[in-house]
Amino acid sequence: MRHTAPRRSTRALLTLLSLQLALPAPGLLAQVVLPQSVQRGEDEQLIDMRWSDAPLEVVLDSYADLTGRTLIVSPAIPSVLISMKSKEKLTETEFLVAIESILAMHQVALIPLGEKFLRVVPAAELRTHGEEILMGPPGADDAATDKIETRIIELKYLDLAEVQPIIDSLRHPYGKVQIMERSNAFMITDTVSVLHRISDIIQYLDKPTPSKIETRVYRLNNAAAGDVASRLNELIEESQSEQQVRAAARPGATSAPGGVIRAGTTAAQRA
Repeated sequence: MRHTAPRRSTRALLTLLSLQLALPAPGLLAQVVLPQSVQRGEDEQLIDMRWSDAPLEVVLDSYADLTGRTLIVSPAIPSVLISMKSKEKLTETEFLVAIESILAMHQVALIPLGEKFLRVVPAAELRTHGEEILMGPPGADDAATDKIETRIIELKYLDLAEVQPIIDSLRHPYGKVQIMERSNAFMITDTVSVLHRISDIIQYLDKPTPSKIETRVYRLNNAAAGDVASRLNELIEESQSEQQVRAAARPGATSAPGGVIRAGTTAAQRA
């Protein structure tokens, strides 16, 4: 039985200019499922998309018809009304990508289940429904669409504390971030377009800091050079040891902000 949440009329009026809009070519569009025509190697049909206050069920039925998938809809999916109009006819691939963008705006995600089914779940519950976890940032071939993915991204030189404010400022309200302090990595669930923006910034910042080393010669009047060198080495070792101790004590020292889960945090710590 469907969850009967109160309907709210939502005007997601999306104007798609098929020739002038900066959409990737159909072969580069990243989506959850390809149209049946593409899967069979056939030519795609052109579709005139015109919805005015259409129930979300109608949009989902259109997606199911084009992909040949049976949809398993979570009872937690909200009831919304969709208004969408295309200036010109869309290919089947463009049509599906537009639907995925509509679903993402309403915090709805699609998860393939085998070859015949698709689960329709709230985006906030994506990880609990067995969604595939991808390793590394999205690649150049992954078009920046509103498809929702979960990825684990590792940092080489930056600390997680340095990039966490950037992630929080870019992710959607339903986006989730889990910090993995032991491996200096984080797991993030959001749209591919957001993952691209975050990855681009990290790629720009995650670089070794050049060391500024100067060589100076000091003349000693009273102390022996060997004694001074030994003492300086001792001070350097003590400073490095203190830094290692502080770094080891850093995990768990600060609480995670909203939407962020720290890996390895116990229930007592969360309380």
